[in-house]
Amino acid sequence: MTGAGRHGQPSDPQAARSPLIYVVEDDDAVARLVVGALHEFGFGTQTFRNGAAVLRQLRTERPELCVVDLGLPDIDGIELVRQIAALSSSGVLILTGRGHTVDRVMGLELGADDYMVKPFEPRELVARVRSILRRRATGSGAAPGQKRHASFLGWSLDCAANILR
Repeated sequence: MTGAGRHGQPSDPQAARSPLIYVVEDDDAVARLVVGALHEFGFGTQTFRNGAAVLRQLRTERPELCVVDLGLPDIDGIELVRQIAALSSSGVLILTGRGHTVDRVMGLELGADDYMVKPFEPRELVARVRSILRRRATGSGAAPGQKRHASFLGWSLDCAANILR
């Protein structure tokens, strides 16, 4: 895990209120570009180089959004998106080099809120992050206070993705 802490000055009141974004990317140059763009627009970030590290952290901290690369060294990115959706109510933006329709459809159906293909424009990334956070803040059609996940009798329902497991 690089950038282990939440970026931003703790003494800065704005940084304390900024949404936390997890960036799951094994390419350091891409991770720096994503983090730089997010910081420029006031987002706090935490960077992870693999899926296992982000899954461990999700057990103790909930970001508002995860930006996930599908080509990770330890886990298939589509499986990671599924696990993030199962573990948390965080939004998910897939940012990957995989541009095939099947990857896009699988990612979106398994819980991603949006999908971008590399190479990408950093300003568009920020616009999509803001759009996801806005939609999630308004509930995107969900009743106020409705939880994203419900569990009963060994079943788990993802209310946002309409998936019963």
